[in-house]
Amino acid sequence: MCSATTAVADLVRRDRNIPGLGLLLDSAALLDALNCRGYALNVEAISPNYLRYKAGMNCLVRYELSMAGKLVTGYAKAHGADADAKLSKAIERPMVDGVSGPGRMILAGQKIIVSTFPNDAKLPSLLRLGDDSFRHRIFGRVFDQDPNWHGTRITRVLNYKPERRFVARITAANGASALTKFYTNSGFLKARGVSRKLYGDKWYRAPQIAGMSKKHAVIAYHWLEGSSLRDLLNERAMSKSDIASMAIVLAEFHASKPRGLVEQDLSVQARRLKAIGDQVGWLLPHLKQRATILATEFAEWLGNLKFTARPIHGDFYDKQVVVNDGEVILIDLDAVALGNPLADLGSYVAHLYRHQVSDGLNGEEVEMQQKTLVSSYESAAGKINAAQLKKYTGLSLFSLLHHPFRDWSDDWPEQTEKLLERVESLFLC
Repeated sequence: MCSATTAVADLVRRDRNIPGLGLLLDSAALLDALNCRGYALNVEAISPNYLRYKAGMNCLVRYELSMAGKLVTGYAKAHGADADAKLSKAIERPMVDGVSGPGRMILAGQKIIVSTFPNDAKLPSLLRLGDDSFRHRIFGRVFDQDPNWHGTRITRVLNYKPERRFVARITAANGASALTKFYTNSGFLKARGVSRKLYGDKWYRAPQIAGMSKKHAVIAYHWLEGSSLRDLLNERAMSKSDIASMAIVLAEFHASKPRGLVEQDLSVQARRLKAIGDQVGWLLPHLKQRATILATEFAEWLGNLKFTARPIHGDFYDKQVVVNDGEVILIDLDAVALGNPLADLGSYVAHLYRHQVSDGLNGEEVEMQQKTLVSSYESAAGKINAAQLKKYTGLSLFSLLHHPFRDWSDDWPEQTEKLLERVESLFLC
């Protein structure tokens, strides 16, 4: 089993189409290169914590920048064949400087663009958040000039995936709070469509929309008090009753009848699985054959499935469940579609296995949650097919194979292989 250092060196050697890949994956060297180009950076340390990679095309890395006791988020993207066009657009794109220095920096020789928050190539509305006047205009549109939302400011950043989505808690002058999501244009249209179908049918176990703006690609939801199941687990405050309540609410959701939801396209899912298998094989060539075999097996299995048209969450795991005084709410419903409910159950269990491999979640905890989830779900929805659930769990876990690399874990090659072994035990045995 190779180390992360060896695997990265081998990856850089093989991917010649992205000239800046090696520099991008060496954060200290990247910082030195920026300083050598004359950018006046006030950065003491730079730490990568999220990565997206398309072999031969591009690689994006999100960094945490440390300066004078403050943390600032930034990201860098190394380009391949389309680099000249991307660099030209970056030069012309509006930007604002940050506390760490320039808001956008370009290393032309390595085809790398570095941006510090709130500069983002595909989320342009973020630029306006730092300006009081523009920020008030944005939220004025989102809340349709409702005076209750005057003086709104961002009070907590919850998640930021560069060039995809920004999620934050906002608070108005009167103390009211909301959760806001800034999307790409295509992401906004999809999320808005799902939201209208769900809330038009008054599904009450989900965050309710407080406002939205198509122009700025923003949706705001009324703030929910409570903690996610993952937070409760980390705080040693989660109980079996929390899992049981979640399972019952999930069964209720699967039995609901939201109108107009789109059916899951299993052919698209099969292509995505192939892409994940290809990526794993590229990142770790010694796993290529095993990953390819699994992707092929999954595609064949999906092709032979009898389609089930029930509402499903589409990305279900413990962070997507909020508990407050025993009340359970399902959150982040952007991927809701019609499909097989076992996909949600399998996704939840797969994330437990991922958590076990990456963070050392106790095996007894994994077993307790899995058994409680299944038994409580069956009490509400009837007997499920255990063999099929096992396969759906393997399917979901296969979709997470690239996560150790994405999260830039110190031992990502080892974690990836362990997850692959678990997938094989679930699906092939």
